[in-house]
Amino acid sequence: MKKLLLLNTALLIIAINIHAQVCTPTWPNGAGPGISPNVTTGLPAATVNQPYTTVLQFKVPKDTTYNSIPVTISNITIDNVVGLSTIPASTGFTYQCNPANCVFIGDSVCCISISGTPNTLGTYPFDVFVTIHIGSFFAIPDTVTGYHIDVIPNAGIENYSANAFQVFQNSPNPFSNSSDVCVKVPTAGTIEFMVYDILGNELLMKNFSMKPGINAIPINRENFPSGVYFYSVSFGEEKIMRRMLID
Repeated sequence: MKKLLLLNTALLIIAINIHAQVCTPTWPNGAGPGISPNVTTGLPAATVNQPYTTVLQFKVPKDTTYNSIPVTISNITIDNVVGLSTIPASTGFTYQCNPANCVFIGDSVCCISISGTPNTLGTYPFDVFVTIHIGSFFAIPDTVTGYHIDVIPNAGIENYSANAFQVFQNSPNPFSNSSDVCVKVPTAGTIEFMVYDILGNELLMKNFSMKPGINAIPINRENFPSGVYFYSVSFGEEKIMRRMLID
């Protein structure tokens, strides 16, 4: 019984330690304060129905200016990450900080780990709400905006870019009745979707309005016989073509 109790205790400690290893803050030597990756670079994509974890690194400045007056930052407190609960998921999205109290001391390197298992394709923005503490008397609320998580299909693409026009392989492929083509557009607009047979004859042409981020285009077999087909997606001056197979 004593050995069993010790074993259970050890397993519990291991589980707690694994859970506590949220993220390890790192920062390039000599680099100035900021957040990495920045909004322009964006976060890596999540794959539908697969566990996902991403990390935001923070290098907190020691000094800044407020109303044109030089001030010293005591700490930046992470108050909340708003928008994670709107991501459809089999395991809900949550965040954890390192340090665990989410108090990032001035002139330190810290991080936030965001994780969950998404189950619906799409683009999901979130905001990081913070309070900047200056000295012992001033607390200034602020919000870090512009981040989002793209949830892409299992049939993803190499060299995924957070801020580019991209067309994913339809999924499922091959298919018998219906399939989806996921398209990522950097801005709202209209795309032209076309389907061709193996000889290059146009079989289908439709326009779709796209919102920024991931959009799904449904493909129904309709009157297409079994065989190999090609589809193209045009957005502005860009055009991407891929191959699909109908059973």
